[in-house]
Amino acid sequence: MYVRKFINRENEISVLEKYLRRDGFKLLPIYGRRRIGKTALIKRFLEGQKGIYYLCSSSGTRKNIGQLSMEISQSCGIPRLHAESFRELFSGLVESGFRDGVIALDEFPYLIQKDPSLLSEFQYITDEILADTNLMLILCGSSIGLMENFVLGERSPLFGRRVGQLNIKPIDHEHISGFLPDLDIKDRMIVDSIVGGVPRYLHEFQEHDSIDDTLKWSFFSSDGYLYREAFLILRDELREPDTYMNILEAIAAGNTRMTRIADASYLQAKDMPKYLRVLMQLDIIQRIHPVTELRPNTKKSIYRIKDNYFRFWFRFVQPDRTHIEFQRPDVPLDRFKAERNEYLGQFLEDHVANILRSHYSFPRVGRWWYKGDEIDVVGIDEQRKRVVFCEVKWRNRRIGPKVIEDLISRSDLVRGLEDLDRYHMVVSMGGFTDGAMRIMEDEKIVHLTLKEIEEIHDGKYNDQILTKV
Repeated sequence: MYVRKFINRENEISVLEKYLRRDGFKLLPIYGRRRIGKTALIKRFLEGQKGIYYLCSSSGTRKNIGQLSMEISQSCGIPRLHAESFRELFSGLVESGFRDGVIALDEFPYLIQKDPSLLSEFQYITDEILADTNLMLILCGSSIGLMENFVLGERSPLFGRRVGQLNIKPIDHEHISGFLPDLDIKDRMIVDSIVGGVPRYLHEFQEHDSIDDTLKWSFFSSDGYLYREAFLILRDELREPDTYMNILEAIAAGNTRMTRIADASYLQAKDMPKYLRVLMQLDIIQRIHPVTELRPNTKKSIYRIKDNYFRFWFRFVQPDRTHIEFQRPDVPLDRFKAERNEYLGQFLEDHVANILRSHYSFPRVGRWWYKGDEIDVVGIDEQRKRVVFCEVKWRNRRIGPKVIEDLISRSDLVRGLEDLDRYHMVVSMGGFTDGAMRIMEDEKIVHLTLKEIEEIHDGKYNDQILTKV
């Protein structure tokens, strides 16, 4: 059964409380992708607060004014305000004595999509009606593009009036156990690689007996909740959703260079920067280059899907949509099982990179490649004079000495870091052979399995190799 949980938003709540304590009027936009938990966050914040919550609709200005008036009456215990405009409505609210507390307008873009002139009306409301109050006005939206362009952007009538903004991100991996406490670290990693830390998507895994069943009924079924979600997000955010679908499909198929993405998407290369920039702004893809490359516009850059849900969807759902539509879920499920280790390998690399940033405090972390050689993860800390080279493997069998020897050999090829102390790290889901353990202990190489990664998340892991410098 679907059970709504509120987990790991303490930082966001503290930010909201900090702004609320400020004297004077506060305008605070909150935005983030669908199902990320914005509404749950606002409602939790309003618990115990003097506040009004209203979910905007696309039914037009007059109907929204009437519905908001009813909500104000019920929340504040005052007679219903009869108004012809939002300006009149907010004036009546303030005149009724509501001068401190919170007004939260959820899905605010629904209003301005129907009537863009409302932005100027809300400018007047913030400048003339609410300016002398202690109210906090929250404008919340799932359309990142509309929120950034029409609420936060320099051309917006509301520009410069906010006290800050909250861009709600997925929850961190270590808090996924709060949604799925019965899963071990391996299965939590698999779930994270499929949907990331999007709370509503995580709830899907509560509904079924296993991960495979969730995939079968939520992803690989034509009426499954997560089957069409990727397209719905792109449709809501973008004017040309089909074009962006083609681009993401091309990247998922292994086309990482701009020209190859253009060719596979049937687009001209000169048009690609615009499309790729939009996808990066939405946090769906990322542009990466070798970690040792410092030029921001280097031609060595490649593109990859960053968002775990989109990465999974375009890898295992989109190519098999015909089978899914004809009720053959076992076809994509079997393909996922066959390609799971390779798919999870990239996820584990990203996870290790985050560990280097958060646990070991490396400021510069990324992949390294040159011609035919590459290293999964490299952490560089020039201030503390250290660099670590990491090999990451998600596979069932144990790692042997050759993997370690190859890592050391490839690390010798990396140029420009000769004055840094060099360290090595090997991460293996399947563990290590006795021979590999002897080499790593002799050479003081950091070695992690999923057990140690779980201890890192729990704050119980303490090695003396990287943390001592």
